[in-house]
Amino acid sequence: MISLFAHVIHRERLRSVWQYAGFLVRFAGVAFVIGVQALLDFRPDYLPGNLITLGAMAC
Repeated sequence: MISLFAHVIHRERLRSVWQYAGFLVRFAGVAFVIGVQALLDFRPDYLPGNLITLGAMAC
């Protein structure tokens, strides 16, 4: 999220292709942790925790 906000607000660019790849892997990891749980065993009790995780990533 830091690199995403830096790009949007300050128009900063990542320096190498590896940094772009790392950005995609990190994003996929968060989506995997939150998404697989919701697909396999959806429980409404987990929704606040997932939203807090997304909020923490955004902060």
